Amino acid sequence: MSRERIPALSASAARSGALALCAATFCMATVLPASAGIVEFDVGGAVATDPTAINISGTITGAYEDTSFATHGFARASDGTIKTFDASGAIATLPNAINDKGKVAGDYADGSFTYHGFVRSAHGAITSFDPSGSILTAATCVNDKDTIAGYFMDGSGVTHGFQRASDGTIAVFDPTDSTFTVANAIDRNGTISGYFISSKDGAYHGFLLTPAGKFRTFSVSGAIVTESNAINKTRATAGVYADNDGVYHSFARSSAGTITTFDPTGAITSFASGINDGGVIAGDFIDANHVQHGFMRATDGTITSFDPNGSTDTVAYGINNPGVITGHYVDSNNADHGYVFTP
Repeated sequence: MSRERIPALSASAARSGALALCAATFCMATVLPASAGIVEFDVGGAVATDPTAINISGTITGAYEDTSFATHGFARASDGTIKTFDASGAIATLPNAINDKGKVAGDYADGSFTYHGFVRSAHGAITSFDPSGSILTAATCVNDKDTIAGYFMDGSGVTHGFQRASDGTIAVFDPTDSTFTVANAIDRNGTISGYFISSKDGAYHGFLLTPAGKFRTFSVSGAIVTESNAINKTRATAGVYADNDGVYHSFARSSAGTITTFDPTGAITSFASGINDGGVIAGDFIDANHVQHGFMRATDGTITSFDPNGSTDTVAYGINNPGVITGHYVDSNNADHGYVFTP
């Protein structure tokens, strides 16, 4: 199941296996025994389960495929109870984020294969929405003020960022000189993090958009691609960058703007996907045998790798403030399953 709707998102292609070898940046690392602190789960009747986000109470959201290969949404409570759902008229429902109140944001495809944004309340009510002029909408994140951010494509094929307030009002934004804008994350105060393609150099750059409407753009030194994937309450961010060989690595950017690059030991490429308010980062990496593993990076730089029992590839997407990580793993039959990793 792909979480991406617009094909220009380059890190996703690399994460899926279009890889080149590189020399790993060595750092402190530990490896957990298989299944240490890990609970595996599946939605009943699913042939694939793909969690995408987890909130402070341990509620997880994501998507699953049924035996007809139709895609639906789910919410899994910390006690393991799972509720499934679909947006009205959806042929595919794809949740991307959940806030600490249990509100889920994501997107769905209708019968014409057009994607729209949606928000689902903790009680199950679903509201769909689109920015004006959108032909494709993806809601990627939601904070505890119920502000949603994401991106959309207009009728000219140009991609913009958007912010949807709790009253449904939608504002559109783009950094200066952007030809392609993606919003990936939003903090509790409404600062949005993401990336854009600049018309000046054709490169991908990261950005922060403050609630006051001011942009701060940044790039990893020497990178041809910088994509910010996550942000915490201090405005620290985490994401990925591509070097001159097109190989992806991870970075952490402090609230002061200091950028630290890293890869787990033995990685040929890595993808930081989440950061919690304590600065702990979650993600995954691929080793020299082209096997994918999850990782957790502590604030002191120590990296712990992990895999559910029987995993042939492990992907980490979400981390909450207690440090619990969720994602999916692939078994020897090439089936996706969900997991919860508690350090």
